[in-house]
Amino acid sequence: MAAPRPPLTALALLAALALHPAHAVDLDTALQAALAADPTLASANANRDAAHENIALARARLLPQVTLQNTTQHLNQTTHNAQGLSNDFDGRSRSTQLSIRQGLLRPRDWAGLQIGQLQAAQGEAKLVSTQADLWLRTSHAWLDALTAQAQQQIYAQVLPTVAQASAQETRRLTLGDGTRDAAAEAAAQLAQAQAQLTEAELNSATQLAALRRVTGLSQLSAAELRQRRLPDPDALTLNEGV
Repeated sequence: MAAPRPPLTALALLAALALHPAHAVDLDTALQAALAADPTLASANANRDAAHENIALARARLLPQVTLQNTTQHLNQTTHNAQGLSNDFDGRSRSTQLSIRQGLLRPRDWAGLQIGQLQAAQGEAKLVSTQADLWLRTSHAWLDALTAQAQQQIYAQVLPTVAQASAQETRRLTLGDGTRDAAAEAAAQLAQAQAQLTEAELNSATQLAALRRVTGLSQLSAAELRQRRLPDPDALTLNEGV
């Protein structure tokens, strides 16, 4: 007995779509546009960069700091005694102070460096998480838009057949070869097919608008997605490994 075929997964579906010839807006184009337009990702990037700058500042505080202070005073003084004699003094005094501050003896600055490193690690993790979330939202929106268009095309192809069947039942009833029930049932099926097509068109427009929001491609049209096709599940296989 042949081994059963493994079920189709979202990963295999995305891989097949990514290998599809690059017509119009493919998944990679949508992802790149979303990465450039998403404000949450831009904020995560800025926070990550700021956290890395804090590490540089904290390391700078740990370096030995040399301070040289030079002070010069100019004193000009005249004194008078009881006999009316005066004594003038004119002189300068200088002082120089050299201080060295060693970073190894400052636990508070070492703690600041550790905090900065933890903040940088948190910023990196937040950025990765934000990118993964954006990737999922974009890929889901892209797949939903393609699926909605595929459903719309299916209903659009079915509608002429149903309309032809309804018209045929109406003619048969007119010629006396049909029944009212058959004509009414065909008319009801036509109305249902028209309603399904209308619902599919609304859903397709909604999914396209969602894709525009997540990618920032405000001018994206339905025609740019029509050349994309969902792969045939029977044509996809997964490698089970050895």
